[in-house]
Amino acid sequence: MSKTLTNDYERHYLLMIAARLAKRFPPRGSAARLLQEWARQAGLALDWFETQAPDAQSSGGIDEHEGFCRAIERERADCSGVDTDRLQQNINLLARHLDLGKNAAPSRVLTLLVRASVNGPLRAISRALETEAHMPMLAQLSAMTGLPQPKLGEILGSQGALVTRGLLASDGIVAHVGLCDLLDPNLLAALQQPANAIEDILAPYLEKAGPSPAEWADYAGLGPIAEIAARLLKTTIEQRPRGVNLLVYGDAGVGKATFCKTLADHVGARLLALSAPQLRLGETLRLVQRGLEGWPKTVILVKDAAHIGRWPGKGEAARLVADNPHPTIWVCRDPGVMDADFLALMDLAIKVRLPDALTRAGIWKRLSTDAGLLFDDTTCAWLAGELDASPALIARSLHLAGLARATAAEVLLIARSLEKIMAKKNTPG
Repeated sequence: MSKTLTNDYERHYLLMIAARLAKRFPPRGSAARLLQEWARQAGLALDWFETQAPDAQSSGGIDEHEGFCRAIERERADCSGVDTDRLQQNINLLARHLDLGKNAAPSRVLTLLVRASVNGPLRAISRALETEAHMPMLAQLSAMTGLPQPKLGEILGSQGALVTRGLLASDGIVAHVGLCDLLDPNLLAALQQPANAIEDILAPYLEKAGPSPAEWADYAGLGPIAEIAARLLKTTIEQRPRGVNLLVYGDAGVGKATFCKTLADHVGARLLALSAPQLRLGETLRLVQRGLEGWPKTVILVKDAAHIGRWPGKGEAARLVADNPHPTIWVCRDPGVMDADFLALMDLAIKVRLPDALTRAGIWKRLSTDAGLLFDDTTCAWLAGELDASPALIARSLHLAGLARATAAEVLLIARSLEKIMAKKNTPG
């Protein structure tokens, strides 16, 4: 359980927790003995025996525990007023953006959950209290934060601040045993890295879309619905109404994600794709919505909309869709597999198809020039006729062809190889 303290603020925080725990534990109880042993091994250097009479040092009684408590208070006075460390600065940044309040009860609980999960001494005492003193999680939280258990139940409940902001699963208090296991490991890792803004903390949950290989004119074949979607999205990012949802669907390999990138580029928006396992998609969306609320010209992309009706807490998930602060694009192959209640929340549906042969020939021409291959019109028309390829597949093929110094015939082989790989990737199971 031993660990060298990394900074003065960590020491200050551990002493505060030790002081709260010492007040809660009976002097002769197993929890008090665990606390005293933890303080030694955590590197707190409490010379608490010096405050007692010689006959009290081995008694394990009230005098010993009172001496321990006095030593804690003396050590706390010696390290008061220290500056927050990087971890605490990141926690405060996250709490501020999620509207938890820097010193409010939910923020206090968040700080403890983070530090108990990433900090050796706190994690050690929590595990020891759980396994050796048989102290339930809420009792531990109450002892360490000074908050009553009913208040903690509200904070951690399905409508509590930490759940509704995506920091905990809706059933987190039931599904997990210890307080060290409540937070997403991605969030814990992000909070330990240097962060200058909220996007640094949210980085594990977001994929920034790169430049699109397509141009907006490449999708003229989709008809008026694409232009309506562009006007709707442009107005939404300018006026910021809540709850705007676009559904983009189509067969595998037609380039749905590329269309979304091109649409966002066309209206001057930043596209951020959620990156999360399906089981945590609801939590991730809550966290991202809260964390990015107020960001200008931002569009959220959810790549697999077929799963949204399967999130835990269907009513809460529907509220997230209906009240999202940023326009959100939901992508799936077939809207028919979506939950009907969620499908009804979509404002517009756009079916993406492969560009026709003439348009594809223009894409081959443009991108081959960008790749330095300089294919002529006849070659590009031949490639377009030989392969029904999306703009992304064309771009990838030409990139590899440029590296391999391939001929036009070899480019076709490369493209067909990539097509097989993508077909395998998009095959369920």
